[in-house]
Amino acid sequence: MVRKCNTHEPSGLVNDILTGLYTNEYLAAHSLTGTSAIDDSEFQLKERLDPTVVKEIVGTVMKHFPQKTPTDVKCFIRQKLNNASKAIKRKNQ
Repeated sequence: MVRKCNTHEPSGLVNDILTGLYTNEYLAAHSLTGTSAIDDSEFQLKERLDPTVVKEIVGTVMKHFPQKTPTDVKCFIRQKLNNASKAIKRKNQ
């Protein structure tokens, strides 16, 4: 699957892996930690993205981009999850 992914940018690789594995609806309903901040004082429960999958994605991205840290890769994953959530909200309006 990685052969078909964008390997020019780490964020593109994360995006392609996640969209290859999951639908936008699935991504929108999940987070890295199991919670999602609505604002500074309120949290919404979301299902946690499988930690094994997260670990595999981090390893794959770091293999292609050794200068990136696990924290960097998790930021890319979080951004994709947030973007999917925003897309679903716009679609449902």
